[in-house]
Amino acid sequence: TTWGCHESYLHRMPLAALQPQIVPHLATRLIYTGAGGFNPLSRGLEFTLSPRMAYFKRLVTGSSTSERGLWHEKSESLCSGYNRLHVLCGESLCSETANYLKIGATALIIAMAEAGLNPGSRVQLNDPLAAMHIVAADVTCKKPLILEGGGFITAVELQRHYLKQAETHL
Repeated sequence: TTWGCHESYLHRMPLAALQPQIVPHLATRLIYTGAGGFNPLSRGLEFTLSPRMAYFKRLVTGSSTSERGLWHEKSESLCSGYNRLHVLCGESLCSETANYLKIGATALIIAMAEAGLNPGSRVQLNDPLAAMHIVAADVTCKKPLILEGGGFITAVELQRHYLKQAETHL
């Protein structure tokens, strides 16, 4: 019922250090990378920004074909000195612009994290998976997401936080 597109990013930092920097981004980038469609698990017609997200139940998985997680934790050296971030929550997109944004923004956040800038440090989500499901169902992109430690943020505000980090450190 959905089509996915796995992504691979080379990085040098430990996955445990990268995870808090990239998770808020992956949970909210649906606002510009969601393929759109109908929720495959709904009893009626319910539009969603990402039909694929209904199947994601974990942040990290040991398998790329079951137990859907945002990424696959398999440590696979594809290039000497680098690790592979194997992202599973991407969607097959027909829009070149959406593909450029999906890959470019994610690669930029990884580069900022590797540079020690901690781009996700101020936008940690209380429950990233719940937030991702809220974002997928929120066609207005205005529903508040709960931040770790209290407070709220919308998916648009969270993505703008990452944009501001990139612009500040250009």
